[in-house]
Amino acid sequence: MVVDSYRLRKGITKSCGCLRADVSRKNIFENPKTRKNMGRSDNLPLYQGTSVDRLKPNSRNRSGVIGVSFDRCSQKWVARLMYRGRLVLNQQFADMDDAILARKQAEQRYVMPVLEEYANQSAE
Repeated sequence: MVVDSYRLRKGITKSCGCLRADVSRKNIFENPKTRKNMGRSDNLPLYQGTSVDRLKPNSRNRSGVIGVSFDRCSQKWVARLMYRGRLVLNQQFADMDDAILARKQAEQRYVMPVLEEYANQSAE
């Protein structure tokens, strides 16, 4: 479809890609089977298909907490959290408990609202 650039800039007409994305999003939310499964942790894929409910610390993890590790070079504990492809937490701590607390606070700030939103959508 060929669209005049004036109509695109003014919002009179949407591009084919934008329209396709909007229609697809609408169809997903109107599908009863999809709505029924929203909010289930086993349906929340993360990077490369790993689900939230399958995450567990690696056997080499000395802290026992995902996202908290010991850096041998600096001799400090590091807390990290990736959120939507961005590193939102990357701090070093002298004490492991401080690193764990920072990681948990970051999870509360970034991850929990997303999980709650999914849960609310599935309840509707």
